[in-house]
Amino acid sequence: VRCVVTDDRLAELSGMLVDDGAIWAMSDGGREVTVHRLDDDCAVAQTRTAGIDPFDAEDLALGPDGEYWVADTGDNERSRETVAAIV
Repeated sequence: VRCVVTDDRLAELSGMLVDDGAIWAMSDGGREVTVHRLDDDCAVAQTRTAGIDPFDAEDLALGPDGEYWVADTGDNERSRETVAAIV
């Protein structure tokens, strides 16, 4: 175990990626795409947001071009007809 994430902004942590040695994480749901860079103690050290209102973002990945990809694939109500990848 490297550390434990305790920040309330990541209470429903659902996606993580490593970019050039830095750990970035996102929480499930929300009204915007928000990712947080974690420091060595897993405290939030930086936050980035995108002006996109996702349906139910669930996961995070690093694309081959270095862009962050967000999987907007969640469906708690089991009523979703489409999914999306947000870059």
